[in-house]
Amino acid sequence: MKKLTAIMLSALMLTAFVPLQGYAENITENIEVIEENGSTILRAGNIEYAVNEAGIAFPENVVDKSVTSIYLPAEVNGYPVDFILPFNGDYDDAIHEVFSACSDLTEITVDPDNAYLKSTDGVLFDKNGQSLLAYPPAKEGDYVIPDGTCSVERKAFWRTSRLGTVTVPESLTQVESAFAYSSVTAFIGAMPMASASSLSHCDSLTFVTFRPAVSSSGLFLLRDLPSLESVSFTPEVMINQTIDIRNCPKLKTLELPMTNPTNWYGYIQVSNCDALERISFYNSTLSSGPSNKTSTITHCPSLREIIVKQVPYVYAINALALDHLPALEHITVEELPKSAMNGMGTAAYSFSSFFTVGENCGHFTVSGHLANTNLRRWCEENGIPFESLDKRGDANLDGEVSVVDAVMLQRWLLGAAGVSCGENIDLNADGYVDIFDLALLKRMIMER
Repeated sequence: MKKLTAIMLSALMLTAFVPLQGYAENITENIEVIEENGSTILRAGNIEYAVNEAGIAFPENVVDKSVTSIYLPAEVNGYPVDFILPFNGDYDDAIHEVFSACSDLTEITVDPDNAYLKSTDGVLFDKNGQSLLAYPPAKEGDYVIPDGTCSVERKAFWRTSRLGTVTVPESLTQVESAFAYSSVTAFIGAMPMASASSLSHCDSLTFVTFRPAVSSSGLFLLRDLPSLESVSFTPEVMINQTIDIRNCPKLKTLELPMTNPTNWYGYIQVSNCDALERISFYNSTLSSGPSNKTSTITHCPSLREIIVKQVPYVYAINALALDHLPALEHITVEELPKSAMNGMGTAAYSFSSFFTVGENCGHFTVSGHLANTNLRRWCEENGIPFESLDKRGDANLDGEVSVVDAVMLQRWLLGAAGVSCGENIDLNADGYVDIFDLALLKRMIMER
C-alpha cells in the first residue's frame, strides 16, 4: 500500500511540472493556420496571431473574451511573438485593442524566453521594461508605473474597470492616449504635456497633479471629464503649446502653469466648465501663437474672476476672447508695460487690444497698473471700470514701499537715464511728480 501511494505521489509531481498546452516556450502543436487575403493567421489555443512579412507573430484577437489570464509564449510555430507592429504611419494599426476587449482579464504573463516582451506584476512591457504595452482591464487597485518606464503606449489602459490612482515616474517621455476611456480615479506625477489628452473620457477621474517630465512639449488637453474637481501643477511645470480644457462640469478653479516665453506656439481654449469660478494664467500665454487662433474662455456660467499674471519682461500681444460668462465680476492684469519695467521703449509693447467681449459677459471691472496706459485706454474706450493695483509711493512697482523707491524717485528727478516711475508716486495729487512728492515719500518710509 505504501509503495502504491509513493508511485501515485511521484506521478502527480511529474504531472505538475508538465506545461499545459499554450504555456510552452514554443507552441507548435494544435495550431490552426489560416491564409486569407495574403496574410497568415495562426490560431493557438485562445489567441489568434497575425504573422507579418518579417516573420513575427502578433496577438490579434482573443477568441474567448471572458478569460481572466493570458499567456504569451516565446514563439508560435517557430515565429517569435511580439506585441507592437512596426509603425507604418497609422497608430490604430500599430496598437490593437487586443486585450482591452477582455473585460475580466486580470493578468498577462509572458514566457521568460520571449525576445521582445516581459510581464511585471501581470502588466505587459517590452523586454527592457521601458515601454508599458498593455494593462489588464480587470486588474484592481492603484498602480505605480515602475521608475525607468519611458513610454506608455496608445490604448494601454483603455476599458479598465477597476483601476484606481495612477502614479507616474519622472522617466516618462511619451504617453499618447493611454488612459482615455479608463477608470482611473486620480493621476499623480510627471506626464509629457502632449499626452494629457490621454486622460479624456475618464468618467471617474477626480483630480490630477502634474510634475515636470523629461519632455513637456505638445498639446495639453483635458476633455470630457465629468468628475474632475481639481487640476494642479508643481511650480517647475512649463507648457509649450495649446491648452484646451473643456466639458469638465465639476472643476471649480484652474491655475495654469507658465508657458515657455521663448518657445510658445499655442493658445488657450477653456469652455463648458459649468462650476469654474476662477482661472489664472501667465501673460506669456498670450505673447505669441498661431495667427489664426484666438485664445478664448467661453460658456463658463459660474466664472467670476480671471487673473493674468506677469512674467517679467514678457508682454502679451494677443487678445483673449470672452463669451457667455454671465457671472464675470473681475479681471486682474498684473502685466506692466515695457516703459515701466526698465524705462525703455513705450507701453505699446503691452497688450494691443486686450479682450474681445462677446455676448452675456456680465458687468466686470479690470484691475491693473497705472503705468499700463494701454489697459487704461482700453477700459475707457469700452466703458469698463478700472482699478489700480499700485500702492501709493511704490516707485519701482514691486508691490512694496521702501527706501529703494525713494532712491529711484530721487534718481528720476535728477534725470538718470533708464529710470521710470509710475503715476502712483504723485503723493500730493497735484498732477506733477516733483521734490515735494519725494519729501512725502521719505516721510511715509520713516513713519513705517
